Amino acid sequence: MRSAYTQFKWKLHDHYQKCGTSVRGRATLPPPDLWGERSTEEWHWLCDELYTDPKYIDKCKKNSTSRKRQRSTHRGGAMPFIQHALRTAKEGNPLSFIDNWAAMYQDSNSNWVSDAARDKYDRLKNKREEHKEKLTLEAPEGTPPESVQVTARDEIPIMAEECGRKGKRVRGLGSFPRMELPTVTSSTAVSSEMNVMQDKVKKIESTVDTMRSQNAQLMTMLKKFLMNSQGCFADTENIDMNIVVPNSEEDDVFGRDEDGVQNNGDNSETEDLEEDL
Repeated sequence: MRSAYTQFKWKLHDHYQKCGTSVRGRATLPPPDLWGERSTEEWHWLCDELYTDPKYIDKCKKNSTSRKRQRSTHRGGAMPFIQHALRTAKEGNPLSFIDNWAAMYQDSNSNWVSDAARDKYDRLKNKREEHKEKLTLEAPEGTPPESVQVTARDEIPIMAEECGRKGKRVRGLGSFPRMELPTVTSSTAVSSEMNVMQDKVKKIESTVDTMRSQNAQLMTMLKKFLMNSQGCFADTENIDMNIVVPNSEEDDVFGRDEDGVQNNGDNSETEDLEEDL
């Protein structure tokens, strides 16, 4: 819905600009299939109050400049990156922000949308490997190297360093997490923010484990029911269970605004044209 509204606003402004002058634009209503049954007064208000506002004009110019600087655009759509990561984790794959970022910049055939995106993933992957080597050296003696894993919590500082930050958010994580701490430059405050992020990721990891456990329990119950049902020869191995845990604490993990409204699909990084590589 948000994406459709954004497209609607863009088409209106594009129609106004194609008229050439403000006088001609004001006198030319958008086509009926776009404007619908809205009144002429509403169009005049847009032309007089918005399209000729110096602040709005300046913002449009900045957005246009930002679009020209973009070297690639992700393929994640309006869904926040964290939602894509959770969907993948529910399918049984490890929760990884770095691998999820890579998936957002590849097409259905696993081809990169740009060389810049591929190069950035290589840097992210190399830093993750460096961190894994560090964890291996710090592990107790006798710990098998293959048992040492870099968790999603460990990946947050790597994402922040390589992808940068946008206000209180780390780029590449979409609209997650919403931080309540002020944005400052001191190392102590940054460390505190990272701790809060990692705590939230820990809750997400716990939630994913819970959903997987409940999926397995429900699948077992379903198989028993089908086996006890007379004349039921359903192929229980191919049943797809997609269980969502309701009313649990992960609701707040996904991000709510100050009014308590759930943030489900607000891809603000793409909206603001600041998801630059």
